[in-house]
Parts: sequence; C-alpha cells; structure tokens
Amino acid sequence: MAWASDLWEGLLGLLFPPPSTCPTCGEKLSPGGQIPCQSCRSRVRRVEEPFCPRCARPLAVAGQCPGCRGKSFPFRQARAAGIYEGVLRAAIHSFKYQKNTSLLPYLQQLLQDCLEKHPLPEVDLVIPVPLHRSKEWERGFNQAALLARGVARHLQRPVDYHSLVRKYPTPPTSGLSRREREKLLKGAFAARGRRLQGKSLLLVDDIFTTGSTAAGCAAALLEGGAEAVYVVTVAVVD
Repeated sequence: MAWASDLWEGLLGLLFPPPSTCPTCGEKLSPGGQIPCQSCRSRVRRVEEPFCPRCARPLAVAGQCPGCRGKSFPFRQARAAGIYEGVLRAAIHSFKYQKNTSLLPYLQQLLQDCLEKHPLPEVDLVIPVPLHRSKEWERGFNQAALLARGVARHLQRPVDYHSLVRKYPTPPTSGLSRREREKLLKGAFAARGRRLQGKSLLLVDDIFTTGSTAAGCAAALLEGGAEAVYVVTVAVVD
C-alpha cells in the first residue's frame, strides 16, 4: 500500500537522521543543504547514448556490447542512471551499508531522470529485487524496495513487494565472475501468487554488474506468468 511505503520512508528519516557532512566527500553541509553536496553531484557520470540496450553499459557506437552479443537474457532491456564509480559508488555504499537514507531522494531522482531521458516501454507493475528476510532484518531495509517506490511514483504504477521472493540467503557476489554469480543465484528467486499473469514488469535494483541477479529475477517472474520484464538500476559497472 502506498501510504505504508510513505510511512516507512518517513520512519527511516527519523531512525537515520540526515548527516552533518556530505556522505560521499565528508565536507560540512550547510543546514538544509543538498545531500550529496553539489560538488559531488557534478562528478557523477551519467549513462548517455550510445549504450547497450541489454545491459546499459556505455558504448563507442550504437549496438550491443561484446558481453551481451550472442547472449540471451530473460529480461528485454535494461537502463542505468550512472556509472558505478567515484561519487555514485560511494553514495550507493553509504546508503546500503552505512544506512545513510538521506541519500535516498537523490538516488530515486537519478532513476527518474534516467527513465525520462531513456524511456522503456510501459509497464503494469514495479518490482524490487528482493532481499532474503534475514538480510533485510539485518540491514533494516531493502534498498531496492525504497528505490522502487520512487520509480513507481514517477511512472504512476503500483509497486509489488510480494510476488517475487528470494528463497534463501546468498553470500556477497562481489568479485565473482558472471558464471560464478549465475551458479550461486540459480534457483534463488521465485514468483508467487497470480498477480503477475500477463503483466509487463519493471525490475528495480541498485547495481547492474553482470546481469546475473536481474536474469535470475526475470526468469522467475516469467515463470510466474509475466509477459515481459525490463530492468532499471541506479548504476552499471562499466
């Protein structure tokens, strides 16, 4: 329900109040100043055309990137707001692991700007990549669910928090190859209920690395009856 999501975002602001310094550079913030600061915002490298339509990585010329060429993904297209480096990498890490939820409006705005500039086909539902309940309890929130809320407001579509689940906790995938990630995540996601039948879906996450997580989620959603799955993330690993 929308009101419950809005209430949860408000509670997060009370539980994790805004910092006095910029979470990404450490400079002192003026009262009511932007988070992150304007200097940090100016250093975020946005994804611009041409980019690969399957994974959103920037390209020198239009077409598919070498990593996606000849490879079949269960999702149709992906978009990413920026490159996973520098300020944006620091912002995502600060948001996820240091609970700097004051960065959430900025990260949501990046996603909205991305979808305005590089739109995807219309969708029926917005779906966040799920955390296992043990990980969500440990972290205090699911970052993808909070990001999805902003995307849904922008698209004026409902968020479905329950039809896609992570069946078991998985260890961190940082540093693993695509093949290792695919093996680790195989069977980790499942769709439940009948709400997905015939629907076009937008899957939301923070980072697109190899596409293994997005592919695992999309495969489960299609098995659950979805017609098509698209992906949008805050950042893509270039």
